[in-house]
Amino acid sequence: MRAYNTLPLDDDILDRIFAFISDFDTLRSLILTSKAFYSIFQAHSNSIIRTIAYNFVGPALSQAARLVRYKSRKLDGNDLGDDVIENDESKGEESDAAMSLKTSDVLTLIESHTVVKKLEDRFSRKRKDRSFNSSVLTPLESWRFRRAMYRIMLFVEMFPWTAYLDDYDDAAVKRVIIQHQTFLDNFLTSELQELYGVALFVVELNEPMVWTCNGYHRHSVIALSYGPAATLAAIEGIPDNRFFEELMDSNIPLEEHDDRPSPVHDYLLRPLGRVMVKRNVTLLNEGDPDIWRVILDSVVGEHDICQSCSSSPGGFNLRNHTNWDTLRLVFDGPTGSGVWPSLRGNLRSNILEMNNYRIICARPFDYPKFMQEMFGLEQVKKSSGWKREDWLCENCIKAFLYMHLHFWMLQRKKEAGEVIYEDCWYGYNCKTQTHSMDHAERYNHFCEPTRPE
Repeated sequence: MRAYNTLPLDDDILDRIFAFISDFDTLRSLILTSKAFYSIFQAHSNSIIRTIAYNFVGPALSQAARLVRYKSRKLDGNDLGDDVIENDESKGEESDAAMSLKTSDVLTLIESHTVVKKLEDRFSRKRKDRSFNSSVLTPLESWRFRRAMYRIMLFVEMFPWTAYLDDYDDAAVKRVIIQHQTFLDNFLTSELQELYGVALFVVELNEPMVWTCNGYHRHSVIALSYGPAATLAAIEGIPDNRFFEELMDSNIPLEEHDDRPSPVHDYLLRPLGRVMVKRNVTLLNEGDPDIWRVILDSVVGEHDICQSCSSSPGGFNLRNHTNWDTLRLVFDGPTGSGVWPSLRGNLRSNILEMNNYRIICARPFDYPKFMQEMFGLEQVKKSSGWKREDWLCENCIKAFLYMHLHFWMLQRKKEAGEVIYEDCWYGYNCKTQTHSMDHAERYNHFCEPTRPE
């Protein structure tokens, strides 16, 4: 039957073609290209959107749809009320029958899915297989991760810390804390364990950003209240992103004191822990590698050893050119000083070069570019012990920098057009460079010693 089109194909066949579209960009192109397909879409838009949404998001669509619908109702200004947990937002909202979406929901779905997909890529590289930048999770592992992440995003939407910016009320906060537990109590124990593992992963991602605000580890948990989307934006360096700073500057208590409740203290993790205690289930401690077993059925390379020193265990703490960006976790931590401490001898105290060291102390520092340049040095190429493809432990990376960082500094000076003077006999070990400006200006100290000091 061809009621809606002039093509030599029945409407049912055209409708089936829509079922094989994997994303909404393709859908848009198709309906803009052909009036026949546009007519079919107009007649069956709800079912087509639902089918493509499933192709796009996967089996976690019910959780994604629940998040999207909730955000849509908030944008519409609907009064969700205190009974939203017990009624409208019960776990029944994740049933197959509740996966329907409106055309206006598509953009929100795409935005949410993009965040979850990017975070899955990071989780895969950090916990599944460090060799790949994109996710290599199995379909089942991906489903577990995604449904937990969507539920965390929904939790943040339902219980935003910003609700207390203008009017902080102890009684209201206490009621909401109870609602935290009521919401989480809707899920199976296995699902809560998945949620716990994924939440701790987001906490790990929060830590470097919290460090820049002079925060500490528990603040990384509090920062969960910003939500996974804000975490990703901070990681990607979105301009004007004040991740965590606004909360720290507010009058909202970050932790409970003198029986004054906090809506963000151990955000999500504390109510989740209380639900598990009620069920007589013990959660694994943070740092226990088995936490990720609730998501992952197998892990690649967790027992690998360093290819330079053969130290074990290495596993996901090993690095090569595929994950040099993670070096900021090594050098830019709360007690880190960047890579400049790796300079040899007395170079760190050279009174002439102190300002130049800012280029290797500045944050954010481009570690992939820096390491690419380090392995491109002629002195490194001539040696047989270092290859960018080798998986190295943190100690060996620091040893590599210690042996070659002064050559990199010299190369930067040459590329900047600076005059390179005669080498000092004592090279980087020279003591005079630390107190004589005249000597520091007349000689190059980014070189090997030719005489003992």
